[in-house]
Amino acid sequence: MKIPVIKNTVTNYLNAGVRLLQGILISRWIIGYLGMEYYGLWTLLWSFFVYALLLDFGCGVSAQKYTSGGLYEKNPGKYSRVLSTIFTFHSAMALIIALLTFLFSFFLSGLLDIHDPEKLEYARKCFLLFGFGAALLFPTGMFPEILVGGQKIYLRNYIIIVAKVIELIGILVIFSLGAALIPLIVFSMLVSLGTNLTMGGCILKLHPKLKLRLKWDRECWKEIAVFSGFVYLGSIAKLVLNRSSRLLISIFCGVASVGVFHLSSKIADLSLIAVSQYQENISPISGALYKRGKYSVLGRIILGSMRWNSFTAFGVMMIAYMLAEPLLWILFKVRDPEVTSLSRLFLISYYLSTAVRDVPHSFFVMTERHRFATGVIIAEAAANLILNLLLLKPFGMRVVIWNGLVIKIIIAAVIILPYLLRCIRIPVGEFLGKIFLQPFLAGIPAVLYLLLMTRSLHLDGWLLVIFGGTGAGMIYLFLISFFVPRSQKKRYLNKILPGFLRKT
Repeated sequence: MKIPVIKNTVTNYLNAGVRLLQGILISRWIIGYLGMEYYGLWTLLWSFFVYALLLDFGCGVSAQKYTSGGLYEKNPGKYSRVLSTIFTFHSAMALIIALLTFLFSFFLSGLLDIHDPEKLEYARKCFLLFGFGAALLFPTGMFPEILVGGQKIYLRNYIIIVAKVIELIGILVIFSLGAALIPLIVFSMLVSLGTNLTMGGCILKLHPKLKLRLKWDRECWKEIAVFSGFVYLGSIAKLVLNRSSRLLISIFCGVASVGVFHLSSKIADLSLIAVSQYQENISPISGALYKRGKYSVLGRIILGSMRWNSFTAFGVMMIAYMLAEPLLWILFKVRDPEVTSLSRLFLISYYLSTAVRDVPHSFFVMTERHRFATGVIIAEAAANLILNLLLLKPFGMRVVIWNGLVIKIIIAAVIILPYLLRCIRIPVGEFLGKIFLQPFLAGIPAVLYLLLMTRSLHLDGWLLVIFGGTGAGMIYLFLISFFVPRSQKKRYLNKILPGFLRKT
């Protein structure tokens, strides 16, 4: 079984870079051409669509799981029935989205706080177009998940990158012609629909025996619902875990504190983009190897994946931790000790999630341990919610990050890691050494170098970020290379530079 991990990961980085650039440019163009009010409407419409994705009920992950398990090769007839059932369910949810869009359009004045009749009518047209476009797009949302399940992440990324470039050029043309928000919405939705349909065409070419129809299979649905239901509960718990804190801070500490909290998370968010692009490979790999009974190989891959995550996350987030103050000034023109302190807490919390939580969660979900994975998320969300309600008012917003950090450590140490190590049959000592000790040892000289740059040479701002960050990164990478076995390094180089290695 050939798995294009490097190609998937590299194209994930390209995809993330293009999306980031596109988001920045479109935001600037909308603000520059249409003003902050229409930019607010644009972002609010996308927020509504994100909540509409909850109507997926975990079926997209089911499509990914059945694909990664090789059901198409084993039983193409059942594979067609499963995907047709999911497609039919998504189509029914699309009708609900369209109906809800129509109903909510009559209450926009209260929802958007717009009272000018002309502006309200324009906002209503935008809302209807966006909602109906989202409904049209919704049934095709399973196609990217199928490509991920088939380990064709790179193909999905190629299609998205081309689509984003086309969308960027088209939006620039729309603005240069003096158009408004409505043409922008129509064009963006058409590009998104074309993107998903292109993926659907690729899937049909890869799986010529697949017959996708509007057809409901009750037996398949019973099987899908058991898995999807737990995935959906986990999604709701994640939503509570990630979104409730800002709402509670606004209630107990005020809106200004929400702004400080949100800004403090930005460096950690950007660092996470830099280290999380490998993560998407884990689900299809876990599903495929588990279905083939290759448990020993899967265990080693999970350990290697967690090791990779820990190495990259520790390196990036350690440098970001040390350079938090100049980074905040360069990126956001902010010099605030509280924001700097909170940013560093966020980085520690995100490192723990990347190192010991993300890979095990994907492994559990795709290896018939989804009940356990969902239970862990629900327990974490409930514990965070209860502690935040009890401690936010007396201790302030800092306690939200501390609560999350302490709960994360306890759940990982007491529940997740002991169960994971039993599943993959890896000794505790080997696990701790490779996941935590090795990155820590490689990071010490890099930290000392950064302290030298700041305390002795008194570098600051761009100079510190460029020379300090680059130097620390090179030191860390050099030292990390000593912990990678020679055979493994040569295998990676053979994948990346085969021609060069053949000559040498």
